[in-house]
Amino acid sequence: MVVGDAVREEATRVADALCELVAQSLSERQSSIVKEAVSAVSSVYSEHLDKQKDELFATIKHMRDEQRAALAELKAQHSATVADMTERWDAQETAILTEMQLLRDELEAREVEHRNALEQLTKQNSSSRGLQRSPKLRARSRGDRSRSPSRRRGSYRSRSRSCSRPRNYVSPTHSSQQRSSNSTTSPKHRTYRH
Repeated sequence: MVVGDAVREEATRVADALCELVAQSLSERQSSIVKEAVSAVSSVYSEHLDKQKDELFATIKHMRDEQRAALAELKAQHSATVADMTERWDAQETAILTEMQLLRDELEAREVEHRNALEQLTKQNSSSRGLQRSPKLRARSRGDRSRSPSRRRGSYRSRSRSCSRPRNYVSPTHSSQQRSSNSTTSPKHRTYRH
């Protein structure tokens, strides 16, 4: 009985020791498996993160390149528009200046024509005045005036009137003056004219 109990106790102790060894080995293996899994997951996650980072950086770079290209195109369009507008403005300015110069030339030509016309008119007026003031023309004008029929008729009429009046002719004004003087005198000295 004592030997059997001892054998059982030894068998139980050996079995417990084996179980502990097996459990320890299993736990170590499990821990290693867990570590491997964690490392694999972390590597995959890091690879995924790196890939996402690369994709994100590539997207950002592409967007920046597109933005730079758009800005360059916009600058080119703006410079082309500015150049076109400048060319148009220069053409308009040239046309306006040309038209203004033509108008100035035309005004100067008209002013010269007007001045020449005024000078010619002044010369004509001065020449006509000189002819009018010449002594020959004065004598001719006097002779024409003396020979004019109106003056001859007037002189003939005045002569005829002076000749037709009698010697004892009394003008109406003189007779009225005499009447007034006779009326103021006394009745004795009144004289009546028949």
